[in-house]
Amino acid sequence: MDNIDQKIPFAQSINTFTDRKIYDALQAAGQSWPCHVVEVNGPIVTVAFDLITPSTITLPQVTVPLFGPEYIRYPIQVGDLGVCFAASVSLRGVSGLGTGKADFSDPGNLTSLVFFPIGNKNWSEVDSQAVTIYGPNGVVLRDTNSDTVITLTPTGINIVRGDTNISIDESSVNITASSISLNGAIQLNGTISQTNYGGHGTTANFIGPINVINDVTAEGKSLATHTHAVPNVQTGGSTVDTTSPL
Repeated sequence: MDNIDQKIPFAQSINTFTDRKIYDALQAAGQSWPCHVVEVNGPIVTVAFDLITPSTITLPQVTVPLFGPEYIRYPIQVGDLGVCFAASVSLRGVSGLGTGKADFSDPGNLTSLVFFPIGNKNWSEVDSQAVTIYGPNGVVLRDTNSDTVITLTPTGINIVRGDTNISIDESSVNITASSISLNGAIQLNGTISQTNYGGHGTTANFIGPINVINDVTAEGKSLATHTHAVPNVQTGGSTVDTTSPL
């Protein structure tokens, strides 16, 4: 017969049994833990968990999908902080890390996670009333087929649409296009230089009137000071037919 000291009252034993079953179920369920990124592969990241654990427990690094739609790509960097949230079933089929549809089987506590970046008070300050987008290498805006691409980098801005290209850096704006139209009043502060484009000079055509406040110089000759020597014209009341070549 067992010693009475080895017997546990039923009420106590059933409570202990129940608590253990609840604990085991919670451990098997998905866990949502703080973490940081250790590797980035496009929309898939590998994270390490930021938890103080007993020396007997080592949490593995896990590879999980990054939160967000296909149409907005976050420039997640190694070291970025966040939280992994767990789904109720496996996400491997929808994330591309596996195949097939999920069923109701237990996905395991670290196999149904999604990484969410989390706000941090040490982020750089921005205008709280404006949408701010930035990344280490800048920002790229494009349509699905990249027919039009706007690229902002630390050194400038570039806009590409077919053969038309507009680039802006810290000291210049360069426009390449088959046709450029400027509509509206133009205020020019600076000089105009015409290059020998395409191996020959180009002709500038203006529809007058043109008002020149100061002088006009053509092939080194000043319009204001240039004179013509016209034969058989005397000073005084004489005139010359200006419709004839001088």
